Amino acid sequence: MIFAKRFNKGTWDLLNNPSRGFEDDLRMISLAHASYIHWCEEGTNVHQQRGLWLLSRVYTVIEDPKQALLYANQCEYLTQTFKGEMMDFDLAYAKEGLARANALAGNKTAAEEHLLEAETLGDWIQDAEDKEIFTGDLEGGNWFGIKRGKPKFCHG
Repeated sequence: MIFAKRFNKGTWDLLNNPSRGFEDDLRMISLAHASYIHWCEEGTNVHQQRGLWLLSRVYTVIEDPKQALLYANQCEYLTQTFKGEMMDFDLAYAKEGLARANALAGNKTAAEEHLLEAETLGDWIQDAEDKEIFTGDLEGGNWFGIKRGKPKFCHG
């Protein structure tokens, strides 16, 4: 697990680097895949789900819609298959990944539906720190023209 954690951290370091260049992107992709492979060998279904989400995020950030959707859909499948093993934030992140990958791919309706689900699931995250991290991730990054925010209802 030591390698999976190290590769995961390296991926996040590059994701959070605003001056990341092309070679950094290539390294980030390799680190995310390496982390996922190590989680598959040594981790749980939850670790694998989180690895798939990270791959989706990486491909979304480098704007590769085909790969972003591939990994977001695999993440959602694993999330639903092993739902009882997932934490509340894992459910929210799976929907966030689907929303963002669909937004990148230009699938506006699907992106908006998954985003609404992600926001709703995010509201249900029990741990305050986990909720704050998820909210920060949800509010950050590129949404490729999709408006965030739940619909507001007027009460007369």
